[in-house]
Amino acid sequence: MMTQTWNDHTKMAIRGAAVALTCIVISKVHAMDRSYWMFLTAFMLITLSFGEGIYRSLIRFVMTISGCLIGWLLYLPLQHSRIGLILLLLISLFLMIYWITRSLIGRTLATGVLVVASFSFMGGWTFHLLVDRIIDTFVGAIVAIVINGLVFPEFSKNTVKNSFLSLRDKLPCFSESLFNTHSLPELKQLNQKLQSLEKERFLLNQNYATAQYELFFRLKAKRRYQLQLTKINIIFLYLNSLINIKILSIESPLSFKARIAKGAENYYKNRISKELLHI
Repeated sequence: MMTQTWNDHTKMAIRGAAVALTCIVISKVHAMDRSYWMFLTAFMLITLSFGEGIYRSLIRFVMTISGCLIGWLLYLPLQHSRIGLILLLLISLFLMIYWITRSLIGRTLATGVLVVASFSFMGGWTFHLLVDRIIDTFVGAIVAIVINGLVFPEFSKNTVKNSFLSLRDKLPCFSESLFNTHSLPELKQLNQKLQSLEKERFLLNQNYATAQYELFFRLKAKRRYQLQLTKINIIFLYLNSLINIKILSIESPLSFKARIAKGAENYYKNRISKELLHI
């Protein structure tokens, strides 16, 4: 574990050095008024996964433009009000910090507004600054994507494939245990195990969200991944329904809901068995 962590940190450090060198060369070749925006964007978009880098770069570029435009629209009526500009600065700073771990989109949007609010105290925000911000962000995002793809590249699609194979191996055994279990304590234990498998499924879906950017030009492979992911999600839907039905049948065997659920038990067993044959 320590070796893997050290390797990851080393890769990130080397990518950071490559990004710095690339940005220095670009800023020297093309005279840029505010090249630090390019540096900051590129550094913030260094990731371990190539697909995640593309995803974050797209979000960064679009939300930077949106944030700066929103900030500009708010700045125009407030430019002669010192108190209004201070409030704009404080609110955008609060939102950026609030969203810093909650939402990449929200954080980036608030950062754009914060940049406009900050420059309002340094001579004002202009169309020229907006163009510079857009160009520098775009160049920084391209630099980050290229470096992530060339320097020790790692791909989310490989993580998705490994996660899928892991679940494919675990689900048949789990399903068989669920089919043959009729005691409440054992069902509750299986329910806890299912929640653990749900976490793996969540990570699988999360990794696919970035892997699809790596498969942008491989439509057949992308459809195959989507199909397998859909089947996995359907199986989990059926497993959750089946385990709840079995628990309800034991806890309240004479209730009307339990009688109806009992009739659906065989249906879910058959559906799970059929879906497992095709993953």
